[in-house]
Amino acid sequence: MRTIITIVTSLAIISPALGEGAKFYYGSDGQSIGTSLPSGPNNRSYYGSDGSYIGNSARAGNTTFYYNNDGSLAGSSMSTGNNANE
Repeated sequence: MRTIITIVTSLAIISPALGEGAKFYYGSDGQSIGTSLPSGPNNRSYYGSDGSYIGNSARAGNTTFYYNNDGSLAGSSMSTGNNANE
């Protein structure tokens, strides 16, 4: 089962063709493993390479919370310094 953590730790490339904030994620083999799109202020929705909904993330201050597709908490991360507002 894929988790949101796999996508978050993968390489993100921003695609201007899909609009500001759309991101593609690739595995170490160069194959697409998913996409994320803004879904509101400080929120992102994540989709697998097949288009299936994987989960979402929500940022509060310097902490981002990651949720599975069933809404259960998958994990969190904290930013410090200049990365806190990215």
